[in-house]
Amino acid sequence: IKCVAMEDEIAECVDKLIAEKKKVIGVLEQLYSPTEYRILHMRYIQYKSFQEIADHYGMDYGWATTTHGRALKSVEKVLGT
Repeated sequence: IKCVAMEDEIAECVDKLIAEKKKVIGVLEQLYSPTEYRILHMRYIQYKSFQEIADHYGMDYGWATTTHGRALKSVEKVLGT
C-alpha cells in the first residue's frame, strides 16, 4: 500500500512539474529575442549548464552568463515585474 501511495505522489509531482514547465515555456515564447529564448530554454527546460550553452553557441562562459542575465531582465518585462 505504501508503494502505491508513493507512486501516486510521484505521479502527482511529475504532473505538477510538467504543468510548471508549460507555464515557463509560455513566458519564454513571449520573448522578442530568439537567442534569449533559446538560452533560457536550454538552461531551465533542458537543464544545460552555462558552459554547455556557451559551447553550443561557440562562445565563452562569460557570454552565456551575461546573455542569461539580459534574458532574465526580458522575462521580468514580459511578466511586468
